Amino acid sequence: MNKLTEDILKGAEANKSQQKKKRTTAQLPIYRDASNLLYIIMRVMYHAPRKMTKALDEAIVCGTELCRSLALANEVRGMERAAALNIALANAYTLSTIIGSLAYLDVISKSVSKDLRKKINKIVAQGIGWRESATQQGQHNKQTKSNN
Repeated sequence: MNKLTEDILKGAEANKSQQKKKRTTAQLPIYRDASNLLYIIMRVMYHAPRKMTKALDEAIVCGTELCRSLALANEVRGMERAAALNIALANAYTLSTIIGSLAYLDVISKSVSKDLRKKINKIVAQGIGWRESATQQGQHNKQTKSNN
């Protein structure tokens, strides 16, 4: 009774091919989180006292480098991807430190600090998972080549 028709099979094949399409950098959840984090830091900078400009400038640089590294990681494969993700993770950790200092100095509220740190922790978790996936793929490719 439940027979697969050719239309159903063609639709399934079309769905498979669509799922394999590479996501653009802006579509990656980790990149969206990083760009949202950068936006929030820019909003904080807009309202912060002038004497905090240097620290907030550094936060913007780290946020920008985080986004740049994630975009690069989306473009390369294997160990190059892992290296780009390592840079992104280092920038995320640095941002976390800067945000903690800003909260301690009452430049940002504790609740904003908590929200930003949640975003950073989410970015770090995604970055570590992506890096592990990239290094395992690289090892798998090397093993396959050496077996051939």
